[in-house]
Amino acid sequence: MLIGFSQEMIRELKQEQDAEKNLLRDLNKAIHLSTDKTMTDLLVKHITL
Repeated sequence: MLIGFSQEMIRELKQEQDAEKNLLRDLNKAIHLSTDKTMTDLLVKHITL
C-alpha cells in the first residue's frame, strides 16, 4: 500500500514538473517573440488550464 502511494506521489510530482517546464518554455518563446499579443495569448493559455 505504501509503495502504491509513493508511486502516485511520484506521478503527480512528475506531472507538476512537466507543467512547469511547459510554462517556462512558453514564457521563453513569448519573451523572444517580444510582441504583446503573443505574450498575452501564451499567458492566457496557461492561466486557463
